[in-house]
Amino acid sequence: MFFKTLKIVLLKLLERAAYLIIGWGLIIPLTCLIPKKKNLVLFKGSSNNVKYLFFYACQQDKEQETEVYYLTRNKNVIRQFAEHDLPVIKYPSLAALWKMLRAGSYIIDNHISALNYYIFYRSNKIQLWHGIPLKQIGPSSIKGLKKLPPSLLKEIGQKIAFYPKYDIFMSTSDYYTNEIFASTIKTKHYVDYGYPRNDMLFHPVPVDNDLLGTDTANNQIIRHFKELGGQVVLFAPTFRDTGGDPISDKAIELNRLNAFGEKHNLLFVFKFHPTTPAHSLIKGLSHCLEYNKSKDIYPVMNLIDLMVTDYSSIYLDYLLLKRPVLFFPYDYKKYTEKDRDIQVDYNWITPGPKCSTQEELEQEITAMLINKEDKYQEKRREILNIAFKYQDGEASRRIWDVIKAHNQIA
Repeated sequence: MFFKTLKIVLLKLLERAAYLIIGWGLIIPLTCLIPKKKNLVLFKGSSNNVKYLFFYACQQDKEQETEVYYLTRNKNVIRQFAEHDLPVIKYPSLAALWKMLRAGSYIIDNHISALNYYIFYRSNKIQLWHGIPLKQIGPSSIKGLKKLPPSLLKEIGQKIAFYPKYDIFMSTSDYYTNEIFASTIKTKHYVDYGYPRNDMLFHPVPVDNDLLGTDTANNQIIRHFKELGGQVVLFAPTFRDTGGDPISDKAIELNRLNAFGEKHNLLFVFKFHPTTPAHSLIKGLSHCLEYNKSKDIYPVMNLIDLMVTDYSSIYLDYLLLKRPVLFFPYDYKKYTEKDRDIQVDYNWITPGPKCSTQEELEQEITAMLINKEDKYQEKRREILNIAFKYQDGEASRRIWDVIKAHNQIA
């Protein structure tokens, strides 16, 4: 174990040294020679927060006060955005690099790479982030290091890990800023304005470009099921570093769940985390479907009557709809010992029944959706107020206004 730990730390050290040499010796001097355009704003996202802020910026910028571009390597996204006259650039490419070197602002929603950090060293770096954390974040969660036992080498490895400083970091409330993000995220300014993707929860019918990047076929199935009087349950499990999911782990027996859904006129929509190995696990069932895990489900989330999750923070967004949530931590001991630590008290932060078997889950679904017994309304309201300073559909407007002001864009 000692030599394995030493190898990981040395590799991290070599990687950090290489980026420091390239960054300070070549990239940063180059950025000092190339003039910046204050009104040039680049968007690059791995979750949907960047996408919806980009859509908002395009809609607002009728007089072209700002020059905005969306960077992506996804060919389908490039094609769809181009078809809708949305300014998109293939990344990486020479065209993207030139824009990057000149950008006044760079907006992301996941960790910035070391290379891009140096390229945007003189630009405003705005981190929207990809969700309110329930699981451990920061250097202690880094793959490889996080599984090692406490040791001096592990501590050194965490300290040399690349965790950059942003100009603006977007949070959702004073609690999450002070109690969670402040200890792990480096930034000049925290802004508790919420997440652009949650604006979709307040759109009864998706508008403009909202449905780009969604699972359109399953969107229609969900909407049609609702129109016929059924109720929809979203099953949204998180990823596990050690692999597995409720279906593969046989915590959920699909044929039984499908029969339960048919009996009570319920449609179960499984939306796995994009990094989960799960794929095409659900086929040929009338009341269970698998939403494309790489697609965005937020534009149809307001059609969901009940959410079931385990350790994913998606339920905190769902609380904005003021609807019931169930929790299915069937592998809690294994998850917290081998996958991720939970940053806060799990029982306190999860305002709903905890189920460890399918039988318990079906009983609670019956109570909440069929019998309309909801004992957690006050608890959900408590956690909602802790998680979100603003509980409306105006996050994009607030964020775009502060970005323009910070970058001194007219």
